[in-house]
Amino acid sequence: MRAACGVALFATAALAQEYEWLPGEGVPGVDGGVSATTTWDPDGPGGQPELLVAGGWFTVAGDVLANHIAAWDGTTWQPLGSGMNDRVFALTAYNGELIAGGWFTTAGGVTCNAIARWNGATWQPLGSGMNYVVGALTVYNGELIAGGYFTTAGGNPASCIARWDGATWQPLGSGMNDRVYALTVYNGELIAGGDFTTAGGDPATYIARWDGATWQPLGSGMDWSVYALTVYNGELIAGGEFTTAGGNPASYIARWNGATWQPLGSGMDDYVEALTVYNGELIAGGEFTTAGGNPASYIAR
Repeated sequence: MRAACGVALFATAALAQEYEWLPGEGVPGVDGGVSATTTWDPDGPGGQPELLVAGGWFTVAGDVLANHIAAWDGTTWQPLGSGMNDRVFALTAYNGELIAGGWFTTAGGVTCNAIARWNGATWQPLGSGMNYVVGALTVYNGELIAGGYFTTAGGNPASCIARWDGATWQPLGSGMNDRVYALTVYNGELIAGGDFTTAGGDPATYIARWDGATWQPLGSGMDWSVYALTVYNGELIAGGEFTTAGGNPASYIARWNGATWQPLGSGMDDYVEALTVYNGELIAGGEFTTAGGNPASYIAR
């Protein structure tokens, strides 16, 4: 994944407000790539501030040692224990704890195979974890959902996706035939995107939905991998390496309205690898240099 070396936010004629970087020290950075961020409040609605948590390749955050994970409290970076022994690819909050997934085998010096939970003081495993990388996390129907490259979860067969009910890992049907890169929830269903072409043993090209019992495709899907998912203005947004969605041209980004896939303008000129919503606008990051035909260096709204 290419680092975001610059920013150019594009606007329509009706959205002519200009954006710029302001002078000042800003947020001190880290010494390596960041592949996941989330917010987490250690004491819920209590007195402690909500934290911004970052995970990735780094080992230093600001001026403190922080092995692959760190928290920003608005003023300083803090390590989370002794961190992990390898990369963190996914973060979410579940049952009041911070959950991290990645390529690591230890967290806080404790064996935690590809997934771990932080209670504010210590890292602990979630069962025996996975046999390979966890690359995506979300919460669905009160359970923690993990996607990635693994074939077992908690020692049980689980093809690239699994659910944690608070005590044990279980599969979601027969899972996928290849990697899961992205997870979100849309219209009460779990949505997964990745490299797969089947879900639950049935055709589902790079994207699928789980209704709580079975996997189903979303239309005819994409012509190549889905790397990112989010929900914006009541629609499901997918980004990735694809150039068609539902059989229609869609340059690396598309929207699903519950029935059909449609493009978002003319899209990008290269991969979309991250999506989120900020201040009521859709934000996309990736390897592109134009968005909607306008210059946009790796990130656009």
